[in-house]
Amino acid sequence: MASSKKRSELGRNVVAVLASILVAVILDAGGAFDSIISGTENAKLLGSFISGIFFTSFLTTAPAILALGTIAANSSIIPVALVGGLGALLGDLIIFYFVR
Repeated sequence: MASSKKRSELGRNVVAVLASILVAVILDAGGAFDSIISGTENAKLLGSFISGIFFTSFLTTAPAILALGTIAANSSIIPVALVGGLGALLGDLIIFYFVR
């Protein structure tokens, strides 16, 4: 009985991750990230921070990777990585606050 429940939960998690990856691919193919990033030319570090926050959840990791990669391709990678890491830290702290 417990094994069946674990398999069902695993199946739902796999479907959720695949759906997240599919959404990221669709957004990239449609050019949504490029238009968002080009529209926020002066706020790349803010975009990196927000993408870092979304990087912490398994459902939003794929779109966050795409956003961080797009931002890093158009600017210096070191500040993008550092600010994205701070955003991920904040995201983890928020999750820990609610889970605890």
